[in-house]
Amino acid sequence: MPSTTTSVDLSHNRIPKLTNNSFHGLDKLLQLQLYNNRIASMEELAFANLQQLEELSLRGNPLVNIHPEAFLNLRSLRKLDLSELRLTSTP
Repeated sequence: MPSTTTSVDLSHNRIPKLTNNSFHGLDKLLQLQLYNNRIASMEELAFANLQQLEELSLRGNPLVNIHPEAFLNLRSLRKLDLSELRLTSTP
């Protein structure tokens, strides 16, 4: 994807995991839709370079745990959708 991309919708793609480099090079991203995948795990720095991200949806994934620092660098985040997850605890 071009580094100027501002919106990405990866919903319904059967993505099983988010790694630390999943979104490398997308530092202009404002919106990221990841709902209804199969995301069961997420590495600590999966969103580390997305400092301009304003909206993130992880809705409808079998995610059980979220690392306490997973959203640490998301300074511009205004909307976070964690509905329909299987969380047993939150950071």
